[in-house]
Amino acid sequence: MGGPKAVSSTEIPVFKAPALEGSASKGAFLGDEISFDFNLIGEDGKPIAADADDFEVNIEGPEKLHGKVTPKGNGVYTVSFHPKVPGVYIIEVLLLGKTVLSTRSAITPKVAPVEFTGSAPKGGDAGEPVSYTIDIFGPGEEKIDADFFEVEVIGHDGSKTAGRIHKNPDGTYTIEFDAPHPGEYTVTVLLFGKSVLKTPLKTTVVAAPDPKKTEVSFPAHLYDTNTATAKIVAKDKDGNILKGGGANFEVSAKGPSGKEVHGKVVDHDDGTYSIEFDPEESGPHEVYVKRRGQLIHDTPFNVDILEGADAEYSAIERVAVVNCAVTVKAYTRKGVPKTTSGDVAVIKVTGPEGDVPCEIIDNKNGTYTVKYQAVPGDYHISATLNGKPVRGSPLKHHVEF
Repeated sequence: MGGPKAVSSTEIPVFKAPALEGSASKGAFLGDEISFDFNLIGEDGKPIAADADDFEVNIEGPEKLHGKVTPKGNGVYTVSFHPKVPGVYIIEVLLLGKTVLSTRSAITPKVAPVEFTGSAPKGGDAGEPVSYTIDIFGPGEEKIDADFFEVEVIGHDGSKTAGRIHKNPDGTYTIEFDAPHPGEYTVTVLLFGKSVLKTPLKTTVVAAPDPKKTEVSFPAHLYDTNTATAKIVAKDKDGNILKGGGANFEVSAKGPSGKEVHGKVVDHDDGTYSIEFDPEESGPHEVYVKRRGQLIHDTPFNVDILEGADAEYSAIERVAVVNCAVTVKAYTRKGVPKTTSGDVAVIKVTGPEGDVPCEIIDNKNGTYTVKYQAVPGDYHISATLNGKPVRGSPLKHHVEF
């Protein structure tokens, strides 16, 4: 009969070179079962028939594995195995201890593109390394060796450099690259030539301000009833004002009671920055300005916060005299009448014929008097202290002769 020739344990046939069918030599994806077919033909040209137990499949590569052989009939057999580590594997198939097949298979990790997860720097300094921490999972949330990744970095001028990546003990990955010049850098993480991130990572690198040269200036008068302001001028080591922004300064202030308040910094993108913080008490304050944890020179700055007039408690009052005068009485934020001068008082009088010229007198005792000449009619007197309208403003009154 012309059926397949059976193999016995006492007789090992001489084979022709087996014909390989399937995709083992073309590569496969990590997480999938890898399988391919091959044919066994004897010297007499007839297919060789053998049981699955007659085969042994040894696999060498990034990990040692044992596969299995499944007969399909008429001398056709399927080899299958399940790799968990990417790389190139050598698959050897033995029949009754004799090698009948040896082939290679490149196993490529299959990773769905992921959104960026982890911590990204707000910015970097030119000449210093920039790093990201990200998390990437393979199939079944398996972790992939960092050696299989590539990091491509494109500078603002289109230049390309290679970054570095390593796996951390907690399973996350740290990406690092050198940024020699200011500008935006785009980072792509590649696995066998394909990006594993849905969107590239972007970081703006700035020319680093020198803490010893950068300057901070404060206005002459600051009040506890208003937002305190200051100006930062970022300079390089040669004392030149840096162009552009992105320096990420931090500010905090500590008052007489020891309570700390945190402020904000407004970046004007021209090398200058505005500091803003709200003092909660009057008296000497220590103002700290930092960048990346490093104090700007002369920090802390000693700033005296004055007790200002609180517009919410202050009020406008009519003076009971002929023709006309009104007094603005200033109170502190504690509701206590002020007995000193120095607040910025703006008082405006509007009458039946429009704006009325008036004289404003600082009485040096926390009150301000406005005098004006009046004609019969209705008048409105509006007043602000330190830029804020006082309670009762505008005051309305009628003048009669």
